Formats: sequence, C-alpha cells, structure tokens
Amino acid sequence: MFQKLRLPDPDNIGRRYPHQVSGGQLQRVMTAMALCSEPNLIVFDEPTTALDVTTQIDVLAAIKDAIRDTGVAAPLHYTSPRGRCPNLGPDHDAASRQDGGV
Repeated sequence: MFQKLRLPDPDNIGRRYPHQVSGGQLQRVMTAMALCSEPNLIVFDEPTTALDVTTQIDVLAAIKDAIRDTGVAAPLHYTSPRGRCPNLGPDHDAASRQDGGV
C-alpha cells in the first residue's frame, strides 16, 4: 500500500516516527493505514490542510489513485478554499454541497 501511495522507501517508511517524515508523507501513511482494513468508506476531512500547494497536488493524486484501485468510497471535505478537490470520476456516486443543499 505504501508503494501504491507513492511513498519513498516503501519497505521502511512504516518504521519511522511521525517527526521523521514530511507532512505529505505522513498524510499518505495515514491513508495507507486506513485502506489496509479494506473499508467501504473513508471520509477525508481536509486531507491537505497545512501542506504546500505542490505537496497538496501530489497527495491528492496519490489518494485518488489509491481509492480508484481499491474501490472504496471516499468523499473529500474542505471548508476553504474551494477547487482543491480532484474529480473522483464516474465510478463514485458523490454529491457536492456548497453554500446550501445537496
């Protein structure tokens, strides 16, 4: 799963402490941990908050690929700014709520 989420040194990254990895790597490790239990649903609540824009793009792309490959439903939640959520594609039934009803 670490390799699927594009983590460096996937054989050893799970042995590191949180302070030994970057914010983007930590987010992908946590995603891998969540996916390992083979859930039907994972809710990503602001998965890239506090990451720089380049890292946000990389993390969201890795998450998108991983959820597509596993088939898990994975809504993304952001409070602001809008537009950072990638299109999860037609395989996922999803609704977007912005300033009102769905």
